[in-house]
Amino acid sequence: MALSPQFQETLRGCNNLPSPPGVATQIIALAQDTNVELGRVARAVSSDPALAAKILRMANSAVYSRRRRSSNLRQALIVLGLDSTLTLALSFTLVGALRDDSAHGVDYPLLWRRSVLSGTWARVLAEAVGIDDA
Repeated sequence: MALSPQFQETLRGCNNLPSPPGVATQIIALAQDTNVELGRVARAVSSDPALAAKILRMANSAVYSRRRRSSNLRQALIVLGLDSTLTLALSFTLVGALRDDSAHGVDYPLLWRRSVLSGTWARVLAEAVGIDDA
């Protein structure tokens, strides 16, 4: 995939994207670890009480209905499964961060443009270094 020089220059100029919140950063790292343990995920999620409450609520929702309610975070993680827990936790933390910033006037068109540019640049870099599933 060939990119125009102007587009490549625009991609190079995107160097000030906001960093994800601390808990989100931990969850991203855990999601990339193929040997992650449930206890490590529970510790990361429990470091944010609001996130832990949302995970518990989700595990006790009709979507994951069971006869017995999850009364603690470990039970909730078992009900949801590791992949679902990591995905939910990451989405809750990132959406929460965006909502917090909305009071300060987030420029959503700029956010989306930068997101698309970052994703495109990541694909170009992955292809350049020979990653098969860029």
